[in-house]
Amino acid sequence: MVTPITSAVEEEPEVRYKIIHTEKEIQQRVKDIAGQISAVARPNDIFICLLRGGVFFYSDLMKQLCLHGLSGLRLHFLDVRTDKDVAGKSAACVYDFILDGNMYGQLREGANVWIVDDIMDSGRSATTVINWFEDICKGKGFHKPEYNTVMMLERAGAYHDPRIKHHIAGFVESRKEWFIGYGMDGSNGDLRAIPAIAIEMPDVSDTNNYAGMTCEDN
Repeated sequence: MVTPITSAVEEEPEVRYKIIHTEKEIQQRVKDIAGQISAVARPNDIFICLLRGGVFFYSDLMKQLCLHGLSGLRLHFLDVRTDKDVAGKSAACVYDFILDGNMYGQLREGANVWIVDDIMDSGRSATTVINWFEDICKGKGFHKPEYNTVMMLERAGAYHDPRIKHHIAGFVESRKEWFIGYGMDGSNGDLRAIPAIAIEMPDVSDTNNYAGMTCEDN
């Protein structure tokens, strides 16, 4: 007896987020930011991506900076992670790094530092990176560089280290929700690859208003 082939019934995907900035809006802001940076940055400056969240923004930004005449920039990456210190308080540290070419040579020649990340929230990551560079310059006898931060998203009221000279943010949000997409991960550690910026919905059972939304919806 031949058993008829039946197609499986596909379940509706669980909608866990609401788009607040579309892919098109993000790409326009990346172009705007590249224009702002190119007006003050130098070809030998150090542009460093904070892993893992900053990689999408960093990739788009570096391509736009190339179109603005900064085609010789090298790619540098720092893995900055937040953990608990011996007192049980949250503390950020540089866990690992990947340097393209001689970053120390760039510092010796007076390069300034641009810290690129997905979001500025507590401000701890930027301060940790600045401290890391300060230790390098002190240990090798280099002149201290100027520090600049470039974030796709900033939470209103975020701490700005006083050593930061230029700070550029794509969007500033006063919302209290958890931001996801364009490098920012969800509460389960996923959703980084959504090409838009969204807020994670805490109650996934109440998603009727957003059912069927795509990354191009407003």
